[in-house]
Parts: sequence; structure tokens; C-alpha cells
Amino acid sequence: DHCVTGVQTCALPILLTYQQNPRSLLKNAIEVSETDHSIDQRRLGDSQGAILQKVSKGNYCILDEGGVDYMVPKNNIRINPYNLNTVEHLFECQGYRSGYSGFQLIKPARVSAISRGETWQVVERGVLQFY
Repeated sequence: DHCVTGVQTCALPILLTYQQNPRSLLKNAIEVSETDHSIDQRRLGDSQGAILQKVSKGNYCILDEGGVDYMVPKNNIRINPYNLNTVEHLFECQGYRSGYSGFQLIKPARVSAISRGETWQVVERGVLQFY
């Protein structure tokens, strides 16, 4: 694992590529969104990791780095008060203020395949820093 626990910096190659040229990284990624069932379960108080499924035009992408699956937001995602609740279950949102949608990916979320190529569960939230 390239990330140091408790430290906000992460030296994963995908992180550097994402910050410099997200389009090149995301063209080989699997697009996903949280399932409606997962969102409903959370509203009912279930605290398990979010479940994501492969969809066309998803807001997030699954990437494989050294045999580990990571999830990153698509570079064109707009984070606003309407989707913030969902985003916060996938990423720790540092410094979010309504009206400021720009963010930097500090750490990708770690996900585990439930059904390879179709569904994943969030194992460890990622970190987004807003500016």
C-alpha cells in the first residue's frame, strides 16, 4: 500500500495521473454509480459500505492499481447540496462549502468486487479536498 495511514498524502500512481490528466486514466475505467438499494438501506440506518454497480454515464470510475480496485469521481462531476450526502458516504469531503464545487482528489476510495466487473462495495472512503 502506497498510502501512509493517518497522513493526507498518497503516492499512488493513479492519483498523480488523475490530478494531471484524468481523461487518459478514465477512458480505461469502469463507470459506476451507487445502487438505489444501497442508498435506501443507508436511509434506513444501515452503516455498511456503499454498493456500486456498473452503469453507463456513472459519476464514479473503478480503476485497478496493482491488483487493488480503487474508485475515483469522474473529473466532470459537480458536487452540490443535492448529491453531497451520497458523495460523503464514498469520500471524506474536506472543506466543502455550498457554492464551491471545485475539488482535488487526495485519496481514492478502496473498493472490493462483489461480482467482478459488475458490483463493488466501498471498503475505505477516499478523501476530497474542496477549494
